[in-house]
Amino acid sequence: MKIACYEPDVTETLWELIEPMLPAAKNLGRKRKSLRKILNALLHVAKAGCRWRLLPVDFPPWQTVYAMFRRWIAEGVWERADARLRTQSASARPNRARLAASATIARYVSRLNSAAP
Repeated sequence: MKIACYEPDVTETLWELIEPMLPAAKNLGRKRKSLRKILNALLHVAKAGCRWRLLPVDFPPWQTVYAMFRRWIAEGVWERADARLRTQSASARPNRARLAASATIARYVSRLNSAAP
C-alpha cells in the first residue's frame, strides 16, 4: 500500500535535527509507532487545522499521535528541542535549517496546544 504524501511531511534535514532530541524507546510494552510518522501527523494537524480525530488513515491512530504529543509536552521535549536548535544556530556559523526548525517547532506547538482532540 502506498502512503499518501502530505504537504507538511518532515524533511530529511529537519528529521536529522529533531530525531536525537526525541525520547528513546522503552524496552517494555508494545513496539512503538514510527516517531517520524507521528511527527508528520502532528505537522498535518497543525498545518491543516484539522481536529485530532480527523487525521487521515495514512497516519498512526489519532489517539497515539495525541498521547505522544502530550507526553512530549510533559517531558519538555519541545522546549529542549527549541532551546538546542536556537543555541546551535547562535554558534559561530548560523545554520538556516536549524533556525527554520526552531521556528517550525514553536509555531506548530502553539497551534497544537490549542487544538482539541
